[in-house]
Amino acid sequence: SYIRCINVEYESSRNEDFYDLSLPIRGHKNLHDSFQSYIEKERLEGNNQYSAGDFGKQDADMGTEFIELPKILHIHLKRFDFNYETLRMEKVNDNFEFPREIDLSSFVTNDKIDYIYDLFGVLVHSGGMHGGHYYAFLRTSLEAQWYKFNDSLVTKEEESNAIDDNFGGKGKIYSAYMLIYVRRQYANEIYSPVTDDDIPQELKDWAAEAELNEQRKKQETEQKARQIIVSSFLEDSIESNCLSGKYGYKPLFEDDPLMLDKTIKLNVLYEEIAKKYNLK
Repeated sequence: SYIRCINVEYESSRNEDFYDLSLPIRGHKNLHDSFQSYIEKERLEGNNQYSAGDFGKQDADMGTEFIELPKILHIHLKRFDFNYETLRMEKVNDNFEFPREIDLSSFVTNDKIDYIYDLFGVLVHSGGMHGGHYYAFLRTSLEAQWYKFNDSLVTKEEESNAIDDNFGGKGKIYSAYMLIYVRRQYANEIYSPVTDDDIPQELKDWAAEAELNEQRKKQETEQKARQIIVSSFLEDSIESNCLSGKYGYKPLFEDDPLMLDKTIKLNVLYEEIAKKYNLK
């Protein structure tokens, strides 16, 4: 961010790092136009001159410029914006196009370096201002194959479904909310095969523990399926049920620890018999 005097050698500037870049949609037809508006200069002159210290009031340009762009560029599209006419936040459903590849070199101060990016991810919001659903289209490799990740459902999709269909526009309630671009010269490095050495040990331990828990649950399910539960009924229970006209028999003391203990012993006994005679 800078304020640069035009007629004297004076500048005030500040460098800031960013994790994602928020770009406006309203009033812009595509991503290139939005980038252009982001770096537009505002002239400070007349009654709005800049106070340049010992130089006094000076005409100056105020704006933002990019010094360097990352290997992976996350672009947040301002689909939710404040409407100064209604004084309310609202979702911007305007048609806004974004390309499969984009050259951002002209927007960087060092324009001798190539900043060519390819699209690898599109996060979509479906719904209105006060609610909705998010899902994502992603390329998981250098191939131009797109996948749709919608909660637990993952499906292969045509490229047009991931890109062209999410520009928004009249009558649509879904549109791109965030874009993921990968700098072309680093794509091979970023999408190189993951080796076992690349995986942190704590993640390996977590995966091993998760698999062990899954096996335990499976064994418990199989064991329950093989169990026989026998309930004991006292004569008083049978008589009580008959007199009350109830179908079936229910123990008077079904929570009695002694009753539970007998059931467990019977289950263990069945397991021993099944093992001895190789029963399934």
